[in-house]
Amino acid sequence: MDIKKLPISVWLVVLLLLVSGCSRGQTIEPVKAEYADSNLYQHMDLLLAGLVSDFIPGVSVYIETPNGGYAASAGYADLDTLTPMTSQSRIPNGSAGKKLIGLLGAILDDK
Repeated sequence: MDIKKLPISVWLVVLLLLVSGCSRGQTIEPVKAEYADSNLYQHMDLLLAGLVSDFIPGVSVYIETPNGGYAASAGYADLDTLTPMTSQSRIPNGSAGKKLIGLLGAILDDK
């Protein structure tokens, strides 16, 4: 069976399952930074701080390297209460699923 010839309904179901699985709240335990990757971690901290703006109030990232994992965050999880963003903060995907399904439909229609 050629994967490119699957019906669009199959692709939409697969995408829906992927998106709904991504919205589950999973906690990530931060891992102590290894010395060899400390430059990467410092660079990521600066990059995350630069991303915070009026349109992006908070951001969180997890990086897996051969030396271990690194969780970092910047900004606010809740602007009303000024709760800081942490690696434990939940970020709802909102209407992102609709945009992904629309994009998938456009890509499949183009092919």
